[in-house]
Amino acid sequence: MKKNKGKIILIDDDEVFCEELTKIIRSEGYQISAFSDSLRGLDSLSNNVYDLLLLDLKTPHLSGSDVLSIIRQKGIKIKIIVITGNPDKEKIGIPDLVLVKPFDPKHLIAKIKELTETED
Repeated sequence: MKKNKGKIILIDDDEVFCEELTKIIRSEGYQISAFSDSLRGLDSLSNNVYDLLLLDLKTPHLSGSDVLSIIRQKGIKIKIIVITGNPDKEKIGIPDLVLVKPFDPKHLIAKIKELTETED
């Protein structure tokens, strides 16, 4: 059976990090949309269907915690990996996984595969 790769959204204020992570994830065959502005990312998340959200907690306009709250309020069903340099368990809520920067991209890809790939 063929595996379906997931559609991913990345929200992180570090534009260079977004560009680098986008290249890595695309090279693995995933579709990815990256936003360095949390409002634009949330708008895309509200108007498109994604399988996985990669979310930094420190983002401009709305914090990652605010984005998580809005996702819950809107009833958006999505798997979430929080990527942060400063993990604060009180603010994170209950994502599927928390990765602390810096991390090994291979570890992230393995976790993305676990959370997004389904059999046809």
